Amino acid sequence: MSSFLAVLKKDLGRNWLLMLATTLIWVVCLAMALFYEANPEQPLRISLLTVGIIARVVLVVVVAVVVVQTDLIMDDRAAWRTRPIGRTTLLLSKVVALTLGLVAPSILLDTLARLLLSTSLVEALVASAATGMLLLAALLFVALISALTRSLTQFVLLTCAIGVILTVAAFSTSGINTPNMKVQIDGVAIPLRNVLNSNNPDQVSPTTTWVVSTICILLAGSFSLVVTYLTGRRIVAFAAGIVTYTIAVMAPGFWHLNLSPEVSQAPSVAPSPSSTRVTSAGKALSQLSAIRSASIVNYTLRVDGLTAGWTMDWHSAAMRIQGSNNQTILGSAFGSGHGLRAAASAAARTILNREDRTSVLIPGALSLPLSDLESLRGSTARIEGSIRVMPRFYQVVHTLPLSPGTQREKSGNRWRVVTTKRFPIGRNSTDMQLWSVTVDAIIGTNPTSRPEEFQMVLVNEPRQEMALPSLHLKSTSLETGVLRIQRTEVAFARDYRVFPDLYGGVRHELDEEWMKGATLIILSSSPGPAFTVPLRDDEATFASLPAH
Repeated sequence: MSSFLAVLKKDLGRNWLLMLATTLIWVVCLAMALFYEANPEQPLRISLLTVGIIARVVLVVVVAVVVVQTDLIMDDRAAWRTRPIGRTTLLLSKVVALTLGLVAPSILLDTLARLLLSTSLVEALVASAATGMLLLAALLFVALISALTRSLTQFVLLTCAIGVILTVAAFSTSGINTPNMKVQIDGVAIPLRNVLNSNNPDQVSPTTTWVVSTICILLAGSFSLVVTYLTGRRIVAFAAGIVTYTIAVMAPGFWHLNLSPEVSQAPSVAPSPSSTRVTSAGKALSQLSAIRSASIVNYTLRVDGLTAGWTMDWHSAAMRIQGSNNQTILGSAFGSGHGLRAAASAAARTILNREDRTSVLIPGALSLPLSDLESLRGSTARIEGSIRVMPRFYQVVHTLPLSPGTQREKSGNRWRVVTTKRFPIGRNSTDMQLWSVTVDAIIGTNPTSRPEEFQMVLVNEPRQEMALPSLHLKSTSLETGVLRIQRTEVAFARDYRVFPDLYGGVRHELDEEWMKGATLIILSSSPGPAFTVPLRDDEATFASLPAH
């Protein structure tokens, strides 16, 4: 016990100035974040806060390296061997020193900051403990690399080498989790591109994923550090680190037991292959562009069988097209990536009509060989194949009046209207008029429950009209770990003509009178399990496509 206290006192005594500087920098960063949170009229000055956060990270790493390398574990001539001091005692003293000097002050400051944000004491402690776990996991990794090296220079070189290896590995395996499924049509394999989800209906909540990942990394760092200190052999330590951290990264992907009940608050069952029917929207297909030897044709699908709260997006399709002259053409198609916007439209229609839609139109594009397209000009063809679709569940999180300063809170996250103003495009009064809305998403106080995606839509209930985002003008993010302020400025169009079948094609005069009756809807959206369904269209009409 005396040896443990002696090493602990030495480490804290030699490094207390660096530890104090780290704490003071974090006090300044949190004070800046709280100032911006309380004063929405102030522009977010990210650069100064970023410098503070980077300085804190650098000091944390330097302190951890100095504390560990004060008593080199790989050096037979180290002072701790001649006293002697047990390896276990040395390891515990180093971990406790880092915890008392870096982790404990961080948890205390984070808790105070969250209490100033009107968070309850229990929620503040839980959230601060979560951020403390992240800091401790990072410190264990830094301590492991420090134990394997003799100086700060060697630490930097080894860290850079590990970063290069991880970057190369990430690029080389980037396509493993998004394979191409292939559909056999007339003996020819046509890929269904960008298959992002399996047909496994199990869904794990973000909180569960976060907790499991953090615990796995903590266990990996702890085990690797124990092996390093007990064996004192670099080869064994390297092997233990590689194996344990690899398991820690892969393990959350095999976890299917939810630790919290927040997975899906959907009031109905997600769409499935047996309940979903996909057909063509029946409009004339017109050519959009030609890329090399392929022609891109607009292609809108109709999805029926949706349940309450669900909309649909699609990734790709493989199909066979048979023209009036019995010529067979093999083609592929891909979605437009408007899943969030489609969810916003569906939510707005639900609010206006007080009913959930069971069908939705999804725009996309059909890719055909340019050489075979001539036979389809001005004719009707039969299309059949398979399509990969992605259900998306949406929820209305908040409804905000369009008055600067108005805010709503839910589950520790707040949305606040900052400004609303006219945003003209062009110099003439007859040009398109937009109306911009700036919103702060104050996302805290618990890092385990932060929403990943949200969308905005304007609804004017007296007129039974809606306006969807036309341009994303600016997006600024301020992140401290205690909270994230995401300031987004979005322009809503007066006359939204893009994809009129999907968005209603209603002309919106977004003048001051229209805006007085408008309400801002904050919508959260999360994807469900993807699946493949058959597609058949017996009367696909191709417009008279321009010749090239």
